[in-house]
Amino acid sequence: LIALYRNPPRRLFFFDECPGIQVLKRLTPDLQTDNMKQRLEEFEYIRKGTLDVFAFLDHADGKVGLECHADHTASTFVGVFRRHAVKFPKDEPLHYVMDNLSTHRGYPFCKVVAELSGIACPPECDLNTQAKRVQWLCREDKRIIIHFTPYHGFWLNWVENWFGIMGGKVLSESFGAPEHLNAALEAFVEEWNLLLAHPFLKTYGTTY
Repeated sequence: LIALYRNPPRRLFFFDECPGIQVLKRLTPDLQTDNMKQRLEEFEYIRKGTLDVFAFLDHADGKVGLECHADHTASTFVGVFRRHAVKFPKDEPLHYVMDNLSTHRGYPFCKVVAELSGIACPPECDLNTQAKRVQWLCREDKRIIIHFTPYHGFWLNWVENWFGIMGGKVLSESFGAPEHLNAALEAFVEEWNLLLAHPFLKTYGTTY
């Protein structure tokens, strides 16, 4: 991955999921006046469900594509990935960095990658282990190439840093329903892409 970052391809995306985000409705509104330096937040809340967030960070400009769903099953992930990949010309190579979640290494994902690459997917009997599927997904002789982060190497996936920014800007607020949190996340992504997006730079131990 280090070599990939030093000489990045034109289309390089960092992908990850933030599952099970709790939608919390605080019992009373926060308090803050013009003279107060800090906001006083109600510590008691009511749980209003959960939301799963899927995000793609573009290495070139730091812009983010985001979808929110009620689950993060294999079929949901495959649908999210397909909708992102079809935005680009069919002959343009696409590189994705992602972690080793089982859905990212499943045969349904292999089939979608093959379809979007315009090639035949090997039969399931030829990709009957995770190691074989990972090896095939990483192969560079197809349009879509997957780059898996090493175990415990989450810091190599730069969208994780964006999730931290998102959490600080959005998740501390109070929401009465999952759709309210969804709307707030979409509004933040719109603002990010319009005003705040920038290429992330990597130094030892730091991404900014």
